[in-house]
This record gives sequence, C-alpha cells and structure tokens, in this order.
Amino acid sequence: MKQALQFLSFFFLITSASKAQEFEISGSIKDQNNVPLVFANVLLKSQDSILIKGAATDGSGGFVLSNVEEGNYLLSASYPGAFSKTIDIYVMSDLVLEDLIIEQTETQLDEVEVTYKKPTIEQRADRLIFNVENTSLSQGNIWDILKQTPGVIIINDKINIKGSSNIGVMINGRLVNIPQSDIVNLLSGSSGDNVESVEVILNPPAKYSAEGGLLLDIKMKKNLIAGYNGSIYNRYTQAVFPKHMLGTDHFFKGKRTDFTLSYSFRQNKYLNRFTDITNFFDSNTVNEVWTTEQKNIIRDKQHSFSGFFDYEVNKNNNISFSTINSFTTPGNRFISSQTLIKDPTGNVDSSFYTRTIPIMMFSTRLIISDWKHRFNKKGEELTLASNFTYYDYKRGQSLKTDFFDINGTVTGENDFVTESGQKTGLYSAQLDYTNPVKESTIVETGLRYSASTQSPP
Repeated sequence: MKQALQFLSFFFLITSASKAQEFEISGSIKDQNNVPLVFANVLLKSQDSILIKGAATDGSGGFVLSNVEEGNYLLSASYPGAFSKTIDIYVMSDLVLEDLIIEQTETQLDEVEVTYKKPTIEQRADRLIFNVENTSLSQGNIWDILKQTPGVIIINDKINIKGSSNIGVMINGRLVNIPQSDIVNLLSGSSGDNVESVEVILNPPAKYSAEGGLLLDIKMKKNLIAGYNGSIYNRYTQAVFPKHMLGTDHFFKGKRTDFTLSYSFRQNKYLNRFTDITNFFDSNTVNEVWTTEQKNIIRDKQHSFSGFFDYEVNKNNNISFSTINSFTTPGNRFISSQTLIKDPTGNVDSSFYTRTIPIMMFSTRLIISDWKHRFNKKGEELTLASNFTYYDYKRGQSLKTDFFDINGTVTGENDFVTESGQKTGLYSAQLDYTNPVKESTIVETGLRYSASTQSPP
C-alpha cells in the first residue's frame, strides 16, 4: 500500500512542484547579406535535442522566447530550405543574442549549375502564403510540410502560431472538425504532392467562425494543364524501425471539369526513449531521487483517400465536391518504464516497473460541397457551402505495475484496463455574400447553421 501511495504521489508532486525562475531570450535572424528574415522559425531545444519552445520572427526579423527556465540549451533557426548554425547557450538571466545568420546559397557541381528554387512566401494583410507546389518539401506528407511552414511551430504534435495553440485547420477553405490531437494522424497519412500552398491566416475573417483562434488553410492543387496525368510512388525510410508509404495520384482537366483522386497506405513503427530524474526535498535537502527509464514502441497502419471535383456550369456558376477519408487499422503502443527510488547516497530503497499497452483505431470522413455564383459586377458573388464530418475513434489501455522492495522482491501490484470511444457527426451549411461597394470597401455578410450528433462506439 505504501508503494502504491508513493506511485500516485510521484505524479502529483511533479505537477505541483514550485515553478523555477523564468527568463527571456531575444535576438534577430538575418541572411548573409544582413537582410532580416521575416517568419523564420526559431527553435529552443534541450541538450538532448528535445524541442522545448519555438517562435517566429516578426517584420524586423526579431524574436522573443519567454518563460525560459535557467539551464543549458541549444538554439537554431530555419527558413524554407535553409538552416542556421546551432548554438549552445546558458540561461541564468534575460539574454540578448547576437544576430543568427541563415545563409541562402545555390549549389554548383563542376560545370553544371543546380539552382534550388525556394518556396515563394507571400505576405498579405491578413495572412502568410507558403507556396510549396513543385518543391522538394512536397515530397513528404502534409504534416511534414506544416513542420516547415514559416510561422508555424509544432511541439509534441500540437500546432502553435504566435504563441497560441488555439488553431483551426482548414482544407480548401473548410474547417476540419476533428480534435487537434488527431489532426496529426489525418495529415501524416496524406501525401504532400497534392498541396499547392499553406496559408497562415493571422486575422481570420468573421465567416470562418474561428472563435478568436488563428487558422491554417491547406490548399490542394488542381491540374493546370488540360488532359490527364498520374503517378505512383513508393517511399521508404529506415531509422531504428522502417517507415513505408505507398500511394497513387490522378489528375484530370477538361474544358469545364477538373478532378483529382489520391490514395495512400502508410505503415510506421517508432521507437522513443527517455530518462526522467526527479528529486524530492525535505527541509531544502534531497531525501529521495526517482530515476525513470522509459521506452515507447508505436505501430500503426493507415489508409487515406481523397477526391476533388469541380464543374463549371457556365461563366457565372461553379459547383464543386471534395472528400478526405482516413482509416487507421488497430494500432498499438508498448510502453515500458522502470523507476528506481534511491536515497541521497545512491542506494536503492525500492522500485516499480510499469507496462502499458494502449490500442487505438480511428476513422475520419470529410465531405464538402460548394456552389458559387458570380454576378456581372466584378467581385460580387454568392457562395453556398455545406460540410459533413464524421469522426469515429476507439481507444483501449491495459496497464500493469509491479512494486519491489530493496531486495527486488515483489511487494504488490496495480492492474487496470480502460476503454473509451466516440462517434461524432458534425454538419454545417453556410451562405456568404460579397460585394465590393468601392475600390477600398467590401461588404460581406452571411448565414451559418451547424449541428452535431454523438453516440458511443
């Protein structure tokens, strides 16, 4: 019983530990010509390369990282296709760094000059547009593209923009109504070959119903050349464990019709290891040291299918349909951790060993239809859009913990099994009217209806 209480109090004490003094790191990012780089990503990592904080540079190339605890860190910056040197810093007070330089160069091989065309970055009044079509960045999946999008910082699979994690993700202007924690599963199984651009919307128009949050709009490309073209791809990556993606893309453009069909199958296996050391104090003196060695092995398989259809009825009317579907077969994680509880001299007092097997399966279906009517007046248009999202997930977990005394003898155990799941249907319809009254004035108004249904799996 005593060990069980220690086990529970361990996590409570970690979360309720007193907050250390925090400081601020600031500086500027420039290229080799001393030109400030706007929307360059700045990353702060621990000495073992775990991402802790991130920020994007402002209009003058400056950045600020706040609430940084005292310690040693690694700091670097990136701009599409280029990286700065990684520098070691020690934070014990507010720190102003010298300019960090990102060199943007061309590559020359003997007498053949190879020029890498960097993705175009367009800055508008309300958004940043990152064009990735026909670049090396489109060779991965959509999640990989977001990781390299200027102004977007991803920490622990959560999207952050300008320090906010209240981010809505859209595809072709329509919100993907699933939890952000599951967005990574949908986008990491979708090929980046079909992405034309990513728009970081910093001042969302009212019609997006962003509820005060920022938006990422992933624009899928259309076939600009009349006729048909298609491709089959097979991507394999070998790390500690292999990762594999097989897929096919098809594009067609006629006089009035465009459509795109894509399918991919992804099979991944990951290994994560980490060590956690926690000191417990009594009267400002360490009386226990808990050292945890954890290993996570993650396996998953995912099928993804998407389709986009656009038809020009006449010069004033267009209709379009889009669908994105993702299905993950039952995947699992094996998480094992061993915690040694030692006295201040390093002698082991007791320990516990935990094995966790979570099993997860989810499917997502997004269906969008649009009708757009353009009036004879330039810029005046009426749009009717409907959106249906179906999200089905199941999660289960089996956890077993054994407790040991100083001699390694089992003194107790704690086992439990959990299951959870949800089926959610989200419906919305939206009517928008836009009218440029004057050259500098645009009137926008609209109506929106939404509903949802939920049921157990």
